[in-house]
Amino acid sequence: MNFAYSSQELDAIERLISSDRLSRYNLLAAGDRTATIKHYEYNTRLSEAFYTPLQGLEICLRNSLSLELTALLGVTWYDNAHGVFQHPVAEMIVNAQHSLIQEGKLVVASRMIAELNFGFWVSILGPRYDSTLWVPALRKAFPHRPHGQERNAVHKAVNAIRRLRNRVAHHEPILHRKLDEDHDLVLKLISWCCPNTSTWVTVQSRLPAVLAGK
Repeated sequence: MNFAYSSQELDAIERLISSDRLSRYNLLAAGDRTATIKHYEYNTRLSEAFYTPLQGLEICLRNSLSLELTALLGVTWYDNAHGVFQHPVAEMIVNAQHSLIQEGKLVVASRMIAELNFGFWVSILGPRYDSTLWVPALRKAFPHRPHGQERNAVHKAVNAIRRLRNRVAHHEPILHRKLDEDHDLVLKLISWCCPNTSTWVTVQSRLPAVLAGK
């Protein structure tokens, strides 16, 4: 279906998307209204294409980390009675438990893993958990990371992707980024957990094709 970029159509789109949200695209388009919307459309295609690799990383990361938390703390590792988790991570766990209870669901490991947001998994890779979680357990979630890539490097990389993920999730501009490098980092992080899964995600990802077809 072809879209007619008439002045009337552009007025309607700009009104509901908002001039503020379109401002970065407008700069890229040098004020050309049609080009502005086309930049916005391209950003949407990029965000859509990034969903697959981002999903692959998030699922792989949280399950890999959960396996090691289970080995260290037991099946109910999310029970803060262990005294391992600190603010704000402890509150994230409590909030996830309450959300499940309010929905009438049992608080079990599989549901907790899904309920806890990406920020939780990034946080437990932070410096305050170096001796309590990383050294005894979480480093094992990245068995294929290169020599010398320890907690700080892993946390920095995962946190960078968290920021990208949030931009995609909140429909913010990403077309100004070096997305090929972002894509490579996502795949590299997955490969540190499991090379086979990284290869599978690579085959499924449409981002290179969208970038090539700009």
